[in-house]
Amino acid sequence: MRIEREIGMRSIEKVGRESGHIKREPVSNLLYPSLKSLQFNPKPEVLLLYFQREISGLGDTFDEFNPLVHLRPQMGLLCLSAAARSIGVEAVVLDQRAIQYSLEDIASLVCQHEIRTIGVYSSSMHADTNAKMINRLSAITDGVNIVVGGPGHPNYKLFLENGATIVCHGEGEETFNDIIRKVQCGDLDWSSVDGISYKVSGNVIQNKPRTLIENIDDLPFPVRNYPLPLTTYRDYYLMAYRTPYVTMMTVRGCPYSCTFCYSSAQWNFKVRQRSPENVLEEIDYLVKDYGIKFIDFLDDVFGLTYSWVEEFSRKLIERKYDLTYKALINPNTFASKQAKAIELLSKSGCKILGIGMQTADSGTLELVKRTPMSREKLIEAVANAKRNRILTFVSFIVGFPKEPEDAPEQIMGLIDDARPTLIDCYPLMYIKDTKLAKQVASGELSEAWSHDEAVERADRVKRHFYRSPRNISAILTWVLMNNPGWYLRMLTQWRLLLNIAGFNIFRSKKDARSRYVFTEDTLDENRTF
Repeated sequence: MRIEREIGMRSIEKVGRESGHIKREPVSNLLYPSLKSLQFNPKPEVLLLYFQREISGLGDTFDEFNPLVHLRPQMGLLCLSAAARSIGVEAVVLDQRAIQYSLEDIASLVCQHEIRTIGVYSSSMHADTNAKMINRLSAITDGVNIVVGGPGHPNYKLFLENGATIVCHGEGEETFNDIIRKVQCGDLDWSSVDGISYKVSGNVIQNKPRTLIENIDDLPFPVRNYPLPLTTYRDYYLMAYRTPYVTMMTVRGCPYSCTFCYSSAQWNFKVRQRSPENVLEEIDYLVKDYGIKFIDFLDDVFGLTYSWVEEFSRKLIERKYDLTYKALINPNTFASKQAKAIELLSKSGCKILGIGMQTADSGTLELVKRTPMSREKLIEAVANAKRNRILTFVSFIVGFPKEPEDAPEQIMGLIDDARPTLIDCYPLMYIKDTKLAKQVASGELSEAWSHDEAVERADRVKRHFYRSPRNISAILTWVLMNNPGWYLRMLTQWRLLLNIAGFNIFRSKKDARSRYVFTEDTLDENRTF
């Protein structure tokens, strides 16, 4: 495929709340091809759309979105594209953060290539806005099947009422391929497709859940370099980031059942892990074909067991690639073998270790089923990582029901004792259909803090950490010794860095949306490693 480019000053497109038309805000030295400039070969048969949140009219949520700094691939859509290719269908991901287009442009492409199926990514946080975009899209693409999936699927009734043909629930590859096959055959009776909702004569029908894919080694690798070059994407929030980079998953599911998180429920409380051989096969392909330098592993808990990490690390070390990566664990991961596991991760290229602690209050940890967890476990995990020169990033959440007044101070004390390289602290968001959200909705638990209060408490924790000369010195020293090129990009982003650190001098006033509409992908988009 050839992409016709214009080098130099381009623009981010932001579409207003009422229309899909363009309002431009300049960003220097970044290439944004328009949809009309792309030439597809082979021609697309299915479109997979990701609507940029700011484009959807929600710029007041993430004012600091800056694609020069953070533009991460949409893994779910890349997996669907690969699944469609496995049955001989070309499904093209159109990421509106990186490709300039309006809904009218999509309608034109649909007509040009006689496209009959469009997939749309949704999130619960932006369900209302997603629904408006779907409504308008359905109005200008008559006869096209609009299939909605992603974390927003619990809002299926809203999407169906606004013109979606089908909403997919849960794992999407087999479901989406079944839909594609039926559309190709002209069979629009959806009753035999597991894992979907749709409407018949105005009534919403929800089919039985789809059985999860037993062996995820059987899945094709995500499509990485079409229609945009892989180098379109970047993530300077990762202080060890190098280009070109990719995101990757080795696990579907989480072994824990924290009540504030939807991950376990999303995968039917089942954990499936790719074999080390399968993961390394994908890494071989990425290094040899694309020269990948950095991988951001997105697993809730990387590796899961010491035996998996040992095999993966030793075989990756043998390859001697110029490759580094980031992984996530929690303070208990690998149990008594944690020190040895982290040593192996370091030797195989791990530069960033994210550790989810969430809170320092023992009562809150027990309330949200985060036990067994303790201050001592976190301090030990950070120490194990620091001995191996791994940057440690510890995340916390404030605003839980029954959370004591001094919860931020408890976190500050734990941070001072553990001394990680970086921290972040988020206000609690009640994720739709999680146990915690249901407990609050039913009256079993009550909110202890308003959203504004939770934001202030979170910012207080961040300011405590980032006001420390010792902590700032440790950050600067780590970057200087491990990835000095990071400075060239991020020192021009001083406003962003100040807001991330809780010094919200430039943050615009947040809107008053309910705390019950946010999802995990919200936190993921706003993270800083």
